[in-house]
Amino acid sequence: MVRITVRVVQLCVAALFVAVLAPVVPWHGAARAAANVQQPSNLPNIAVSAVPLAELMPSDGLPQDNFGHAVAIDADRMVVGAPLADSGGRDSGAAYVFDRNATGDWSQTRLVASDGTDLAHFGYSVALAGDLVVIGAERADGVEPVSGAVYVYEPDGAGGWTETKLTVPGLANRWLGFSVAAQPDRIAVGARSSAFIFERDGSDGWTGVNLVGPETISSGEGVSVALAGDRVVVGADREGGTGAALVFAEDGSGGWSSDTLTASDGFSGDRFGHSVAVVEDRVVVGAPGRIPFTTASISGWVYVFVPDGAGGWSEAKLIPSDGDIGDLFGNAVSASGDRIVVGAPSHDANAVNSGAAYLYDADGSGGWSETKLVVADGQADDHMGWATAVSGNRVVVGAHLDNNDSGTDAGTAYLFGPTAEAPGGTFIDDDGNVHAGNIEAIAARGIARGCNPPSNDRYCPGDSVTRGQMASFLARAYSLPPATGDYFPDDGSSVHEDNINRLFEAGIAGGFLDGTYRPSVPVTRAQMASFLARAGGLAPIAGDVFDDVIGVHEGNINAIAAAGITVGCNLEGTLYCPSAPVRRDQMASFLARALGLPPMVPPPRG
Repeated sequence: MVRITVRVVQLCVAALFVAVLAPVVPWHGAARAAANVQQPSNLPNIAVSAVPLAELMPSDGLPQDNFGHAVAIDADRMVVGAPLADSGGRDSGAAYVFDRNATGDWSQTRLVASDGTDLAHFGYSVALAGDLVVIGAERADGVEPVSGAVYVYEPDGAGGWTETKLTVPGLANRWLGFSVAAQPDRIAVGARSSAFIFERDGSDGWTGVNLVGPETISSGEGVSVALAGDRVVVGADREGGTGAALVFAEDGSGGWSSDTLTASDGFSGDRFGHSVAVVEDRVVVGAPGRIPFTTASISGWVYVFVPDGAGGWSEAKLIPSDGDIGDLFGNAVSASGDRIVVGAPSHDANAVNSGAAYLYDADGSGGWSETKLVVADGQADDHMGWATAVSGNRVVVGAHLDNNDSGTDAGTAYLFGPTAEAPGGTFIDDDGNVHAGNIEAIAARGIARGCNPPSNDRYCPGDSVTRGQMASFLARAYSLPPATGDYFPDDGSSVHEDNINRLFEAGIAGGFLDGTYRPSVPVTRAQMASFLARAGGLAPIAGDVFDDVIGVHEGNINAIAAAGITVGCNLEGTLYCPSAPVRRDQMASFLARALGLPPMVPPPRG
């Protein structure tokens, strides 16, 4: 891995409530990125209806925009890419952010590159992590022509967005932004025969690392990427003829270790690695070129890998119950908790190449149940399933060549979810979330007060819990007395200052070596265990409860496991995922269990 120079340009971008779409790209040249949103495996999935809850189309769609070429979802926010929209020039591209309101409707905000140019393909890939929106423009001019660029957007606090452009030198014709994946403080980016990691540098910028270079991956199309916790997966579907997936993990000393996954039964042309997803310790790899059995054309398979406990990986396969020749099953994959969604854009569900998506839920005994997702009005060559994304109990599927009121190949994104998602409860943005009952329980106790003062009608379930927020959660949960002093120099502007001081005096939290508290830094699952154990008076417990835990937090992680606050992050209960950030919705469940609060049914909102 080589540290790289990153060019960063920041601009304020106003929120525009319009939309645009993107044109056709050959299947073998496209990669889609989905937000790999992690949900605790021990929480049950809610059945998803096979009929879409909503059809999303941009208000200003045009023929051949191909809206739905890339999709991402995180709780009550979606992003849809339209890389061939003429927003800043011919095929310059656009992306659309959709937010769900209290009535279940989705509002729309259009994002375009401030320096958009012809053929940039902004929106070719998209990713989402809470308020962080990442857009790939794989044909944009970065440092060199057609080197590609990645645009990072975050709310500016005034109803608009701040834009940061990431480029890498030396990538002429290498398509940076071919694929993207995101966490609040880390972005993975695929390019042609290369992959990069960008991390926040502590001063509102990003530092890039060359994770995989052209010398490692065979030259060819761009690579796919996925990101979850301390794992990065890079799919290289031309590697060795059959394809491969590289799994990187932080090695604890600032570097990355890697494994290479290949199909045990791979054949030339499988395109193994064309799409990848990762959640917790599970890696999902699509092989849409796979020719199963004795058929003479493409159908596609999906491979699921989990650690085997002996330093290797066990392999399982997902094969659709009604798969047929030419389906391209595995063209897109996404994962959340114990749920996997697979796109099959050339499946003849309604007509030739109308497309479909397949949802797989772990059945608790090592198998998977299948739900086929289709639309009643599917037409020939819609290619529904070209892109997929899943967050908890919501699934979004892109049909980038759908003909609709905007014209031929304008494109549509379909939202699937629980049959009944009646809005209710304290917050308008957690309806249908698997943690909603526990969010309501801690809200009723005054522990949760919302994330958007002064109205505080939103909980921001997908955001990471910061150290400042953790102080307020625990101070309210355990009724900590007022502090008598002010202990940290860097929390004066934080609304959590009083609670940070309360936490310090209670012996629950300290600062860093430089004397700061750093209230805006996200809390990891390991750190959360120590916060909760100290607040609840749980003594550390020695032993090896989880296979992936070692270090100063291990005793407290064992303590909250013994108290029933956590059962780990995988189905087998062998992993804890200590370095993964804690989301606000997950924190509600941890707190509710720690306090013995039963989930509450959210009351109707009137």
